[in-house]
Amino acid sequence: MRTFTYVLKQILYFDPLKIFLLFALTWVAFGIVSFLSSSILGFKFGYNIAILSVLAFFIMIGLGLLAE
Repeated sequence: MRTFTYVLKQILYFDPLKIFLLFALTWVAFGIVSFLSSSILGFKFGYNIAILSVLAFFIMIGLGLLAE
């Protein structure tokens, strides 16, 4: 538990926007893959996952800006 707090402290002190941008881009990539797979395979729930992934992207960017 102590190691996790040290790692979290280092992330927040030294350029947290890069870390949050990495997580946000991961959400966008997940949304794109979900959208493309639902378009190709005809699933309807993939569109909802893609929309929620874009919303999560904006939340992560906002958190990154707050941490900065």
